[in-house]
Amino acid sequence: MHFETGDPLLNKKYKSMSIPLNTIYSYFETGDFPTQDQFQASWSSFWHKDEVIPTTKIAGLENLLQNKADKNIFELHVSNPDAHADHLAKKDASNLTAGNVQSWKTALGVGELPDNIATVDNGDQTGNVYTKRQSDTRYMIWDDFVNEDEKILAEKIEALGITTLIEATEISIATFAANSGSYQFEDHDFIAIPDNRGNFSLYMFKGGNKKEVKSYLPTGLSNITIGMVEGLENSLAGKMDKPYTEGNYMAFTHSEGIDWKAINPDPNYLLYWDGNNFMPSPVYYNGGGLGIGTKSPQASLHLMGNVRAAAAAFDINYEARKDQITYDGTKFWGTNSSTVRRPFMFADYNAEVELWSSLTDAQKTDLKTIMNGGWSTGTMSVALITPPVVDVSDKNYWISLKGANLNLNPTSYSLEIMANDGTTVVAVVPNSQIQLYTNGLDLSFYFNFKNIPTGNYKLRLWNGVAYYVTSMTVNVVATLRLINLNSLTWETKLFTPNTPNVVNVAGGAMSYTASPYNKPFAREAVVVAAMKSSELVPAGQNFSISGTFRLRDAANSAMNIVVGLINKDNELSLNNNANFQTSINNNNIANYSKTIRGDSVTALVTGNETEVIAGFNMARNGNLFTVIVEHGGRVAVGTKVGIEDALSLVSYINNTLNNDGIGADAGFNIQSCYVF
Repeated sequence: MHFETGDPLLNKKYKSMSIPLNTIYSYFETGDFPTQDQFQASWSSFWHKDEVIPTTKIAGLENLLQNKADKNIFELHVSNPDAHADHLAKKDASNLTAGNVQSWKTALGVGELPDNIATVDNGDQTGNVYTKRQSDTRYMIWDDFVNEDEKILAEKIEALGITTLIEATEISIATFAANSGSYQFEDHDFIAIPDNRGNFSLYMFKGGNKKEVKSYLPTGLSNITIGMVEGLENSLAGKMDKPYTEGNYMAFTHSEGIDWKAINPDPNYLLYWDGNNFMPSPVYYNGGGLGIGTKSPQASLHLMGNVRAAAAAFDINYEARKDQITYDGTKFWGTNSSTVRRPFMFADYNAEVELWSSLTDAQKTDLKTIMNGGWSTGTMSVALITPPVVDVSDKNYWISLKGANLNLNPTSYSLEIMANDGTTVVAVVPNSQIQLYTNGLDLSFYFNFKNIPTGNYKLRLWNGVAYYVTSMTVNVVATLRLINLNSLTWETKLFTPNTPNVVNVAGGAMSYTASPYNKPFAREAVVVAAMKSSELVPAGQNFSISGTFRLRDAANSAMNIVVGLINKDNELSLNNNANFQTSINNNNIANYSKTIRGDSVTALVTGNETEVIAGFNMARNGNLFTVIVEHGGRVAVGTKVGIEDALSLVSYINNTLNNDGIGADAGFNIQSCYVF
């Protein structure tokens, strides 16, 4: 079939075709001759400029057109005045808020008005200048103060502030100022200065130094006569002239007019009115006080003489000035010349108790002592507790207290072991275990601490009137720091060396048996045996030694035993040179009584006993030695300032009479020795 150009079939065939560009290139390669169909198909693959290209054939055009605004809608939007009212200002600024307006003003630099711009009140906005009404009330209106002849109206003179008009004789304000002392005038008074023609110039005295011209302000009114001011002359005629002499005055009216009457009392006297004049009274003011009959009051009100009144009301007053009566809200108080203040009304409390509370401490102590049967009730104190350390072993410990006012009433006293807080009672020491002394310095007791928990404990004393809790404590421990007595070595010295079967000493025990082979028996104060241990405690070490010692001897003998402490460096001899000691001595009388002693200790005298066994405790706390001796439930305590050197135990035995066939012996047994 042959197709010509323009043939509808050909056009239909090739218009529906789209031949790739590489295929078209192959039709026209060198040496090839495209067919009619290939030629037509090649041209049909392109749009002819006379042909309309559909929008669907343009890639992305439809999507692009979808992003375009509709013309009609856009035109309506452009013509709508409220289209961007939230973002753009209208020409009439009707959509601007107060914040928008301020922002525009700030941006344009027209924020606040300059300081030199005056504004007036406008509605609720206040301007910075006076309104007409404010000005009218602040300043006088000319027409209100002068008549049609421009004369000042007499009834307006006071409104002008004229209190006094001074008509001067001087013809210049400078001359007037120099002579101002001749006139009586005050601040804001007017001064009329005359000229030679009967006219005046007005000045106002503004205050200050009257001698200085600058203290006078010209009013701007000159050539004014009194007659020019309407009614002024008549008004001034009704005024009183001021006194010409300085002083205090009152106006005195009489039949002929009004005069000034001087009031000139003596200084500092209060005035009273006698019906005609003010007169000085007998009341005198001086130094903040009023004196009646005296010029030198010693109080706010000081009267010379007696006071008589139906009653006197007192304000509350706690002061204690001499020779006065005061009231503190519950009772009246009287104060003597030495400012001792005591109550004499007991409205709210038991009279006796209230009276006691007003006494001095010394007076209270005296009365309490009388009421306590004569036994001291002064403030107790304990300066030393010995020993201060005990353990919980099942045995009695003798504790010694050293202090003041410890002579307790034997019918009303107590001693308690307190927890370290001083308020909790741990144990009560039975009174049968307490030893009292009348010297007021000592008190002793024994107690078994086996049931007391370990820790520090205070002691509380009751003297029948008051309690006292010691500041020092007793320390209860599980185990004491014991000294090993078995490690001690002993040196022995006899009157006759090497006498057999006389002394046996080892560890902490010693026994002595009297023997005539050592020294013939005789009632004489001769040491026949001495024993000294190796070092017991080092220098400066606190310690406590407890034990017993005994003596069995004939009546009327001189035998005794000494147990004590000696400087470890001292040589042992048959001379008693113990630094600290206890002893049992025969009384040298026709019975078996013996005396138990210790350094600074009141002696304990035994009964008719052949053999005496006594307890003792020796302790060192710092440089203070304490000794306690006990026999038959009686105790004696003593203290002594001693050496702090290293110490050894020492013992001395005196000769015996031994004339009644009873063998004499002595000894000691150290039961406890510990350091703390």
